[in-house]
Amino acid sequence: MDTTETQNQLREVIRAVQGISWQEAGKAAGTLIVGLIVIRLLMNGARRASSRFAQTNQALTDFLLSALRVLMLFVLLSTVLSQLGIPMTSLLALISLIALAVSLSVQNLLTNIISGIVVLANRPFVPGDWVEMPSVSGSVETINLFYTHLVTADNQLILIPNSEVASQRIINYSAKPTRRLNLIIRVGYEYKTESVLEALMRALARAGEGHETDRPPFAAVMEYRENGVNYVARMFVPTKDYWTVYHLLHRLIREELEKDGILLTYGATRVSLENPKEGKEHRYDEG
Repeated sequence: MDTTETQNQLREVIRAVQGISWQEAGKAAGTLIVGLIVIRLLMNGARRASSRFAQTNQALTDFLLSALRVLMLFVLLSTVLSQLGIPMTSLLALISLIALAVSLSVQNLLTNIISGIVVLANRPFVPGDWVEMPSVSGSVETINLFYTHLVTADNQLILIPNSEVASQRIINYSAKPTRRLNLIIRVGYEYKTESVLEALMRALARAGEGHETDRPPFAAVMEYRENGVNYVARMFVPTKDYWTVYHLLHRLIREELEKDGILLTYGATRVSLENPKEGKEHRYDEG
């Protein structure tokens, strides 16, 4: 659209506004008032009808209701302007030019809005979920059209633009009802494998009391290293109890191993040298 055509359309709109009579203004005002009342009644009905869906995705429901309200207001405004004799073709052309200019200046904002709609529709997480992204991890507090609010473990609030959320890899630790807890324990070669496994299974059984799932605990030899044998202790726990059981299992594993006289290895190599003359044994630990 060239400059001359834009100026002509602007003149048409101005002439139409200047030619509005009091009678036309009164009719348009009546239409506006009645239309606002009708929109309010329709929105109340839409909210009641969508209340069931809102229980599963409140944020998306609120967005759709807001979009519906904007659409009805646009239709009402178009009707009122038509009653006033304002040429809608010229007015819409001017509005589109303004919208284009604004959209170029707020491109990032529009990107975040579109990304927000994608996040709300796909629901990779919901408020209360603990998620991890490449740059941050935390509990989801709220999700709106522009930002996702995360609260970190040290209670810091981080606002992430939805354009970043929609393009990043997301790990949702709260999505499943159970979560696997996996610990690696290293002990020396001098201890019998059966004794270590029995101690680990006792610790797993104690840690799982009150946090049972349908998957049994598991302990096994994982690998042989230069300074000890790595054992794996594995169990599934309810997701909400993960950190409670995680810290508890660390303590119980040490308790059960020490009951059988089994000591954990600290990544050191122990060398024992016996002096035959003095009959004394000297030990050196190399880190």
